[in-house]
Amino acid sequence: MYDHIKEAIFSGRLKTNDKLPSTRYLSKLVGISRNSVLTAYELLFSEGFIESRKGAGTFIADVADLKPLLGKVATTVFTQENMRISDSGKRVNAIEAPTRLDVTKPREQLLLPAQPAMDLFPYKEWQACVTKSLRDVSTYSEQPAMGVGLLREQIKEFLLLTRGVRCDVGEVMITSGSQQALSIALSLLVNSGDSVLLEEIGFKGIDGALSSLGALQTTLPIDEQGVCFNKDDDICQQAKTLILTPSRSFPLGHTLSLQRRLAILEWAYETQGWIIEDDYDSEFIFSGHSIASLQGLDSGGRVIYAGTFSRTMFPGIRLGYIVLPAILVPLFNKYKRFVDGGLSAQQQAAMGLFMQSGAYSRHLRRMRKLYKSRKTTLDNLVEKEIPSLSLIPSDGGMHSVYSFQENQNDIAICRKANQQGLGIRALSSYQRPQQDNKNSRTGIVLGYAGATEEQMHKGVALLRQIMDEESIKNC
Repeated sequence: MYDHIKEAIFSGRLKTNDKLPSTRYLSKLVGISRNSVLTAYELLFSEGFIESRKGAGTFIADVADLKPLLGKVATTVFTQENMRISDSGKRVNAIEAPTRLDVTKPREQLLLPAQPAMDLFPYKEWQACVTKSLRDVSTYSEQPAMGVGLLREQIKEFLLLTRGVRCDVGEVMITSGSQQALSIALSLLVNSGDSVLLEEIGFKGIDGALSSLGALQTTLPIDEQGVCFNKDDDICQQAKTLILTPSRSFPLGHTLSLQRRLAILEWAYETQGWIIEDDYDSEFIFSGHSIASLQGLDSGGRVIYAGTFSRTMFPGIRLGYIVLPAILVPLFNKYKRFVDGGLSAQQQAAMGLFMQSGAYSRHLRRMRKLYKSRKTTLDNLVEKEIPSLSLIPSDGGMHSVYSFQENQNDIAICRKANQQGLGIRALSSYQRPQQDNKNSRTGIVLGYAGATEEQMHKGVALLRQIMDEESIKNC
């Protein structure tokens, strides 16, 4: 009703001093409640479009001065080409949006990577911690931009014991996930035109953040010992930032060798460069203890360490963290306050209580054992049912990666699979442009962490059928 009357004023169908019907009559005429009409009239009155005259009724106000401007707005058609945005906005607009599941239409996504085993999540223990955090009146007050103290303390202790990360509580910042952590770090450390070193295959969300900044991406090849790095190469000497996943390269799962770790640290010290260590799922290493973090080897304060709870807890928790060198804390603290002012205190407090109670460590131990078993099941099943797929060895994580023995289009296979209820991903979709322009790796990324044995059988059978159909089509 509000929009209808306002449009009639703009178009000239309702003119100054035209009388409007009473709210009672209009509500009966159009078949809506009188309260709705009253609300519309009150909005129009507060904005100066109508006026009430005692004993006479409600009339259109004199809005002649507004009509020329409003008329221009109404006839202007905005498009992507004439939309006025910043240079950064234009770069973001040019980036191809990543594929996301449509959460408004829930459906089974078999073998989806990074999906935890929610059927075995300790809901009661988590709910008890959430309830306790809601009863804590201190969480209803404004919190430090760096995050709730309890959670930061628990993260500090956990990382020291499990990853060898050395830090003070004041150097831990809570974020909405590792992606926000990386975005903040890049915004503060990278200029437009700067060269940033990346693994040749990895998480494409980083590429979007770099593109929005106008930074230049320089890719480094990967082998079984992780990223290939020569600190004396010109491309390394020209860069001042390196982003990598040393514990388990994403998505291949290779661990960076100690020799290369030391070479990377030496490069950072010589060039005063920054290293951003994305430790996305090192909690799930199956063969003994995982190798210590790169941050734990850093004696010069050049490593920024990022982690997330989205994989170890559940995707919707949207909590992560970043461990900063002491010299960067004041800058990041100030920027975080400007950007979002802090995250939900209750959610942070609940996570802190969950860790403090020991429930988080118990959950990780159970999931580590479960995921190891599920990986074995899936790998054996794929070897038996789809022999044309070759497993790329990995000793942990939440997904397995398989390369093609034959020349097949992994994008086409995954597109068809996704339409039929499989959440699998194409290996080539993680590939970045390479220095030598060699062909992209092709293959399939299958998640096993959140899949039961029955779901694995169903998913692998469907994948085999789709691959057979694609093979026949390409003959």
